Amino acid sequence: MKRFLYPIMWTMLLFTAWTLVSCSDDENTTELPTQVEAPEIIQSEEISDNPITLAFSWKVVDNAESYSYVLAAIKESGNETITQGNTTELNIEIVSTREAELFYSTEYLFSIKAIAEDKTESAASEVRVTTSGGAIALSIENLTYRSALLKGVPVDKSMLYQFAQVPMEKYTAYNSDMEFIEGYDYGYYQAMGAAMPWIPWYGLMQEGSQQGDYEYHTKILKPETDYLFYAYGVEFDMSNAEDPVKVITPMIKHPFTTPAWEATSNCTFDVSIESQQIDQDGYIVISVKVVPSDKSVNTTWRSRPGSRLKLPMRTISTTMHSKPYTTRRFTAVSETGLPPSTSPRERLSLPRRSSAGASIRRPSIGFWYSA
Repeated sequence: MKRFLYPIMWTMLLFTAWTLVSCSDDENTTELPTQVEAPEIIQSEEISDNPITLAFSWKVVDNAESYSYVLAAIKESGNETITQGNTTELNIEIVSTREAELFYSTEYLFSIKAIAEDKTESAASEVRVTTSGGAIALSIENLTYRSALLKGVPVDKSMLYQFAQVPMEKYTAYNSDMEFIEGYDYGYYQAMGAAMPWIPWYGLMQEGSQQGDYEYHTKILKPETDYLFYAYGVEFDMSNAEDPVKVITPMIKHPFTTPAWEATSNCTFDVSIESQQIDQDGYIVISVKVVPSDKSVNTTWRSRPGSRLKLPMRTISTTMHSKPYTTRRFTAVSETGLPPSTSPRERLSLPRRSSAGASIRRPSIGFWYSA
């Protein structure tokens, strides 16, 4: 009887061992990720400049289910993503829109990855492409927190064109380039024309147009502010008052941001008021002495309304009271060896005379300087 059970026991033992080994092998088996190569880019170019359109294509990648791409503008401060997405195609055209705007004379970086069915990504392939300059090449030099040299170089030197810079929010308040031109630029000349009705507004616009290479040094910028530098070609028909202006090129745009303000000198100032008095003509004459710690810097100073000074009635001429506004004569004494750059006469608002006396604003002095 025992001998009869031995074969059965051995069979059961072998089956159990095989089952345990099989389960162990299943638990230790892991699937390897799908291998996908980086796409080979075979086309990268600008195929239209109105609107700006970039075209890219690449070879098919084995095991790839889709492709992920990114287009970024190359900037010194860091690349700025313009648009990104996924596609199952082997090519894509990126057209400039208000939401994903492309600019002339700008370098862009296009990168693409292949993606497998299990979401495994390949390494990225990259290519750079630079857009054309358009009808008018715009450039900016010597950008500071308050100034910049703006340059325009048209392809057609005989073409008239508008050339300006505005805070970016002025531009983004409109829905399209043409709406901005008609609303903002036309509106500017129409407002001027309203003040000079003997000249049509489009005549003023024609007079304000540039021709040939042009540059302008703006000094009215604000620090850490976004601006739009732009230009576009125009033609005028003075005999057609209904439609006198024709825009003949796309609006060329060059956005820029001014840097933060930075002090260019550690110069300090010793300021003292040497004397102040009212002369026979009713002018307040103030003599101010300014001594900079660094005698080599150029200084500019301005006077501003500050605290009030009560003066007895007998010290103010009646002529002064008869004027709602009078003028302050400002005398500056400089120890820099450089002439002070201030206007000799500035407007000072005086309050009306009261029975108790008159209140006169004592000017406070503000200074600006540059190395």
